Amino acid sequence: MSERIRAQRPVCEACEAAPSDEVDHIDGNKSNWAESNLQALCSSCHSRKTARHDGGFGNKRTPRP
Repeated sequence: MSERIRAQRPVCEACEAAPSDEVDHIDGNKSNWAESNLQALCSSCHSRKTARHDGGFGNKRTPRP
């Protein structure tokens, strides 16, 4: 599924500059593989999003959109 999503969306959906090399679960639920819950991101944007929402780097956990 990840390969297919990245092939369909080869550019990061967040920064729109880097190639997408990871697929993110928008709602944070790793068992929700609905295509509407997936976005193709570069590793930088994916790391930033995960840190922001999951409490990394001293950030508080936040609800997902």
